[in-house]
Amino acid sequence: MTLRNSALETALESLTPEWGELYGMRVPLSYTDAEVEGRQMETLALADLSALPKLGLKGPGVDAFVAAQGIEPPADVYGFARLPGGGWVIRVDGDELFMESGIDQDDRDADLLKKLDESLGEERPGVYRIERQETGLLLSGTLAVNVIRQTCGYPFEIGPGVESEFVYARVAVTSCAILKHSLNGFPVYRIWCVPSSGRYLLETLLDISRDLGGQPVGLSCYRARVRQEK
Repeated sequence: MTLRNSALETALESLTPEWGELYGMRVPLSYTDAEVEGRQMETLALADLSALPKLGLKGPGVDAFVAAQGIEPPADVYGFARLPGGGWVIRVDGDELFMESGIDQDDRDADLLKKLDESLGEERPGVYRIERQETGLLLSGTLAVNVIRQTCGYPFEIGPGVESEFVYARVAVTSCAILKHSLNGFPVYRIWCVPSSGRYLLETLLDISRDLGGQPVGLSCYRARVRQEK
């Protein structure tokens, strides 16, 4: 089977990770041992989430279409909610939704997005597919906000009890979508950008993170933490 290409694969190859496969894409599973990476992700870490299945839907009938599959679409623009398997559904415009599977390879979300996509081949008036192939990064840990402050002009709130936020903003002069939320009590920033900007953004964020004691981590430790949170 031919694997999907990641815009970050060449850059990540130089970091000598342990490679694996996720949803048909070659991905870094780890760089060191699980205990080290588990601690790292709580302070400052950067991971590639580009392999996660995505689906964009647009049109006046989109809310009814996803609701028929048991998905409660967020009401407000830039609102977001969880998918059944831990992924996200985000309203990026009045009649447009962006959906992405969860991190822990719970196939419920992937199967659901596939079912929605395949249903578009039938007569679905008022709904059409938007191609979503963004590069996805995850910046995590208590020091992640310091990286954001150096690269992004959006004033994310910090501190205990601060609600999650979704915004469009520039990160290291790159146009991005950003979702801030929490994982096991520490902050994480989900960052999406077009694939052509992915390598530059990865290398810039990684350089700044390293100056602050951060390191790249693989998906294995995040998947374990998400399962623990569930």
